Amino acid sequence: MRLEVALRESEEKATALESSILQLREEAKEAERVIISLNGKATETVETIDRGVNGIHDEGKGLKLQWPVVAAGSTGAVVAAAAVLYVCYGKRR
Repeated sequence: MRLEVALRESEEKATALESSILQLREEAKEAERVIISLNGKATETVETIDRGVNGIHDEGKGLKLQWPVVAAGSTGAVVAAAAVLYVCYGKRR
């Protein structure tokens, strides 16, 4: 009888954990969408500034996007978001 109760409790905990995992995945997807949106806005802003600098000086020198730096920043943002999710929801246990 005690084993049956322990098994039932274990199954309930597993179900709760699966539900939490699904919720975290959805939140991670939303965070990824926000990051992609912010990266797009940042790129647009840099391009606007670049066009403005080129228009003012008209020398063709404006700001050059350094894609490795942009990629590193994007990766850093994703890692930061994942760390926040881990810290916030890891303490629930």
